Amino acid sequence: MSRKCKIVAAGTKLAVVQLYEKKKKQTEIASLLDLNRSFVSLVVRHYRQCISVENRPGTGRPPILSPRAKQVLFKDVKKSRNASLQEITSTFNQGQPGQVSQRTIRHAVHEEGYQRRKICGQLLPNTFH
Repeated sequence: MSRKCKIVAAGTKLAVVQLYEKKKKQTEIASLLDLNRSFVSLVVRHYRQCISVENRPGTGRPPILSPRAKQVLFKDVKKSRNASLQEITSTFNQGQPGQVSQRTIRHAVHEEGYQRRKICGQLLPNTFH
């Protein structure tokens, strides 16, 4: 499992690099800017390797459904609560430029908290009432 890193403002990193270019020691930079020495070391090392202080883009696969597409999907699901997954997928794909699989739709709907409803039996009127 990867470490969760806090994103630091580019201005802070830029200040570290400017002080480093003025031949300040890393411990001095850390005490002047009230930062950890290990963070200053990391920024300086990254600056030496990449000649940049910008944050790297996040890793991993981008989401298939955008937040706007999810809103449209959930609106369709709320409109027709009794529709099957296949019907929901086909109506969603009609309004979208790309095709989305049933599995993706199922996963998004489940994440939102919707669950399948299964009718176990038919209710019959009781003869006693």
